[in-house]
Amino acid sequence: MANSVASFADGTVLATVLTRPGTSIADFVQGRITGAVWQWRPGDSGFSEIAGTQAPGNNGLEVDPDERHFYVVAFGWHAVLVFDRTRSTAPPERIEAPDFMPDNIHWTGGRLLLTGMRLDEPACGGLRKVVDGKADPMLCHRGWVVGEVDLAARRISTFAYGTPQAGFNGHSSAALVGGTLWLGSFQSGRLAVVRGR
Repeated sequence: MANSVASFADGTVLATVLTRPGTSIADFVQGRITGAVWQWRPGDSGFSEIAGTQAPGNNGLEVDPDERHFYVVAFGWHAVLVFDRTRSTAPPERIEAPDFMPDNIHWTGGRLLLTGMRLDEPACGGLRKVVDGKADPMLCHRGWVVGEVDLAARRISTFAYGTPQAGFNGHSSAALVGGTLWLGSFQSGRLAVVRGR
């Protein structure tokens, strides 16, 4: 099952697969390889897996305006992988996220932002756990972080953050419109808005 989708100007479509048959959320939480990026080009009869894109929990996906690079969130590594289309055999660069579990990644307001829940949340007993082979579904409300990828420095800085909120959990995406930050969730049937100061 595809998770995130992105496309290049030449019509190439990319899709991440979070878990393949025989793998589970518990596997990628524990850092095991579970997914990959799949590609379709105009004229192809179907999608094919891109060699070298395997990771634990291939999640968020975005392409670069340079049409050369694409970015994949490896949920199990709490990192962004940077792939170069012109160097298909080269391993990706890995940019670690500080203290949060990035979910999705998007260009918005001229910034490359990624969003997720806090990694070590005291209100939820700390780190996400795997018990009896099942990953904690993260229903306990965690704090959240929106990070900004600095591609030149190959680091992620904190763009915005917040404490657990009773009415909104499962932070998974962010969009910046003017001075307002819009937050999406994989658990809530609504959006959250953080207005600029």
